[in-house]
Amino acid sequence: KIVLGLIKCLKSEHRVLKK
Repeated sequence: KIVLGLIKCLKSEHRVLKK
C-alpha cells in the first residue's frame, strides 16, 4: 500500500521540524 510512503513522508517532516 501507499500508506507506508505517507507515514515515511510525515516522519521526515516531523524530523525537520524538530531540528
